[in-house]
Amino acid sequence: MRGSSFVPRVVGFVARHPSLSRILFNRVFKTEKVPQKHNSLLEEAVRTIRPGKALDVTVGQGRNAVFLALRGWDVTGFDTSEEALSRAGEAARRSGVSIHAVQSTSEAFDYGADRWDLLLLSYAWAPVSDPAFAARLKQSLRNGGLVVFEHFLHDGPDAAPKAAGAPDPGELPKLFAGFEILCYEELKSVPDWKEALGGGALPRLVRMIARKPAGDQ
Repeated sequence: MRGSSFVPRVVGFVARHPSLSRILFNRVFKTEKVPQKHNSLLEEAVRTIRPGKALDVTVGQGRNAVFLALRGWDVTGFDTSEEALSRAGEAARRSGVSIHAVQSTSEAFDYGADRWDLLLLSYAWAPVSDPAFAARLKQSLRNGGLVVFEHFLHDGPDAAPKAAGAPDPGELPKLFAGFEILCYEELKSVPDWKEALGGGALPRLVRMIARKPAGDQ
């Protein structure tokens, strides 16, 4: 009988191959078992700040991008999945807002420099544990800008794989050294993707809000 680590290994394999990830998420986003409500940590992060330019890394069906756009943010989001981008566009139209939706992988997207006031990685299949990738994210953020991150935690063989963007315990603050960590927690909690995952024990999640120093170069 296969061990419980079989599924994380398969997910990790798919995550390392963008063409397979695209096929997987095209199927996932044709179902209704995807999160509908925006991320609560994101809501907390932007509650008292002035809207600017936001990037939603792996935008999915647009739940967070639309939430931001409704609050006056200029939102760009990218994803590998055509189905996800189609649903994001439909969600924006239904809500009477516009978002800039781009088909791209996390590695290929042009993040630019000093471009964003907010970077959102909400359950994003992105190689955040790669220091070079983290450096691209940090460079793309304007001084005083925020990074909002929520994902599963990679804390054992049965946990979400690093290839799918799940960081190790304590890893994120090190990757964003020099940033002001406004919120950081590792905890067992109900994930946004609970419907897609089904039942079972609560997974461990990691949540972070970090701000780039105003005088950072």
